[in-house]
Amino acid sequence: MEKSKDLSGLYCVKPFVQLDITLDNRAACCCEAWLPGAYNGCIEYMTLEEMWNSEKMQLVRQSVIDGTYRYCSKTKCPYLISEAFPLYTKAELQKAVDAEDGGIELESSLKLVKDLGPWIRRMLEGKTIMDIFPAVYNLAYDETCNLRCPSCRPGNIVYAQGKEYERRLAAHKKLFGDIEKGGFENVRGFYVTGAGDPFASSIYRSLLYNFDGSRYPFLKFFIMTNGIMLTPEAWEKMKKIHSNIDYIFITMDAATSETYKKTRVNGDFDRLLENIEFLGVKRKENELKRLILAFIVQKKNYREMTEAIAIAKKINADQLAFSSLDDWQSWSIEEYNENAVCRSEHKEYPQLMRVLKSPVFEDPVVSLGNITPHRAKALSM
Repeated sequence: MEKSKDLSGLYCVKPFVQLDITLDNRAACCCEAWLPGAYNGCIEYMTLEEMWNSEKMQLVRQSVIDGTYRYCSKTKCPYLISEAFPLYTKAELQKAVDAEDGGIELESSLKLVKDLGPWIRRMLEGKTIMDIFPAVYNLAYDETCNLRCPSCRPGNIVYAQGKEYERRLAAHKKLFGDIEKGGFENVRGFYVTGAGDPFASSIYRSLLYNFDGSRYPFLKFFIMTNGIMLTPEAWEKMKKIHSNIDYIFITMDAATSETYKKTRVNGDFDRLLENIEFLGVKRKENELKRLILAFIVQKKNYREMTEAIAIAKKINADQLAFSSLDDWQSWSIEEYNENAVCRSEHKEYPQLMRVLKSPVFEDPVVSLGNITPHRAKALSM
């Protein structure tokens, strides 16, 4: 499907500010589904600086500077598809740099880059080798999870002891040792976690419960979870970083208990609702900056998309983010194709089109991401 966004003169800041440490302790600068072949090293045998300025990283940065985005998936990356995901012009990025230098208030569209001046300045200078460490880290090296979602993994994955646990713990300690050398005051954020669940992982749980955020007011935590273990008690244990939490992102993938049992195996839909309602109260009381729900569209759940919007609105979520199903190789190609209802060849794609015609998708709480072209197609039919 063709992208709906003109990329000329637009810049993605991710390769210049973010480093992901992912499965098998490999390094990347973006989600593999959005940037195929993104891996550029391994923390087990490379330093942070070596991974950050690897040849692959430099090539990806150059592709942003020259505007080709030749390594990116222009059909899956929501930043390259949807107007709701920000790319920036040079003039806008210069504003962000000038604002940080002069203490100027930025317009809302530039808020996401307002603390990234040093990194953006080097980007605007056309540098592909960064002489400062990453601003943001996506911690995705421990896949431990309390759920077994068929779209993600074929079985339970829990690392609590033994060789594989020690390997992940060693990677965590090495990464944070390197970060500490550069100074936590120079870090702008941690995504916890891009794999598994942070409250099921003892490694990530320890970070969230023990990190003293008061020492680093510019450092933000972006917490990504299935929400089942994010109880009021878990929230209280994170009190040292409450003011540092930029958002909590909870993947629900269903709007009914029956469907949730299929898409989020081992989950408890009633508990999920209890937890997100609690967080919705925290959001209303401004104790939580942002609450985002997510919904990965697939054959089992696409008929509940509009119901999910109603839930998001009811619990005071800031956003419900839809996305298409990616192939994480937990299924055979035949199984993936059967479940990937956003494929135009799928036998139920016409029914998906009928769902997407609903005016409820115009609600401000909705972010369609890479579902945007499908919605546009539905409205044109």
